[in-house]
Amino acid sequence: MQIPKELKAMLGRLDSNAEYLIDFPEELVFRALRTSNPIQRAVAKRFLDDLLNSTPSYQDLQKVWWSGPVEIIFKDENYLRDFFKLMRDQLETTT
Repeated sequence: MQIPKELKAMLGRLDSNAEYLIDFPEELVFRALRTSNPIQRAVAKRFLDDLLNSTPSYQDLQKVWWSGPVEIIFKDENYLRDFFKLMRDQLETTT
């Protein structure tokens, strides 16, 4: 699985200072997307569409999550999956 640098950059915006937002996934997504441009958003959305449509394992989701310099640990598999779905959905409304 080739994780696009555009998505890694978005995830990299979620440093340890954002950990207090773990219970507010919408805010985490906002932080990840806030300075991305339309091309970055399109690349990330296409990747997340493909990933989520393939019914990825938890290990696959973790591989994507840890591909960037992220320091936040999610509670469980469903939370991580839901985060990526929310991110994809937000990308859809902004591309």
